[in-house]
Amino acid sequence: MKKLFIIFVLALLLLSCSDDESSENGELFSLKVVDIVGNSVQGLIVRINNVNNAFSNVQTGGRPQTVISFSVSEMSRIELEIFNLQNELVRTLTDDNLEAGEHQIVWNGVNNDAEPPNIGGTNIFRYEMTATDTASGEVLYNESKYMCMELLVFPDLSIVGSTDDEGAFHLNNKLAFPHLFNLGEQPIYDEDANYNGTFTLSDSINIKLTNPDTDQYMIFTVLMDHSDHHHYNLVWDYPLIADAGIGVSEIPSQPVIIDRDNDDDGVPISFELRQNYPNPFN
Repeated sequence: MKKLFIIFVLALLLLSCSDDESSENGELFSLKVVDIVGNSVQGLIVRINNVNNAFSNVQTGGRPQTVISFSVSEMSRIELEIFNLQNELVRTLTDDNLEAGEHQIVWNGVNNDAEPPNIGGTNIFRYEMTATDTASGEVLYNESKYMCMELLVFPDLSIVGSTDDEGAFHLNNKLAFPHLFNLGEQPIYDEDANYNGTFTLSDSINIKLTNPDTDQYMIFTVLMDHSDHHHYNLVWDYPLIADAGIGVSEIPSQPVIIDRDNDDDGVPISFELRQNYPNPFN
């Protein structure tokens, strides 16, 4: 009798873990897509990005590369590195002795393996500069700033996966949702490095679902708070047809070289890490 009771309890536990509920546990982000009659829709490409008008106001197109400028007051070993929001190293741009003066380094948006590091369509990175005395090894200067690399010219990079046989998709990578890192208010700079106010990343997420066979697509805008799990039930009912004549140029934008009115013969009196450009914020 006792054995039967244990089996009965196990059966109840299994029943309580239905497909819908299991898809809502243990993942930061999940969704399930059904058609208008409730059938699962499989094989849809899933793209994700933060909703933020500041990007479209500041950029006329995605920037696949950016310029980072800094000044060095004395010959020092300069280390300039790119980190993601989980403080994981993405790219070392320089780690060398540099003479005093003005310097510029271009980052083309790839990691140390020459691969795109971004997850989803909105990618926030932190760039950090450390100056070290070449003789003593003493750290003379250290500063870091945030920047956004929204690589719209490569739209496939916003793809995070596709729906499975049950119409479900799961994602547990927090880097796809930079607003969850609570960066707070950020300054905006235009392409000429002029200050243009501030903005805060929205907690609204755009989810774009695309049928790769027909190019039909739907875009859903959902709120995503700071809880441990977010599940969305989406209905594939009236998809739109992509216009093949409308698309983002595949030609990468070139950085704008800014005249900063520096005296070529002058030596900066201090170390400085400036805002990168073109970029919405630093």
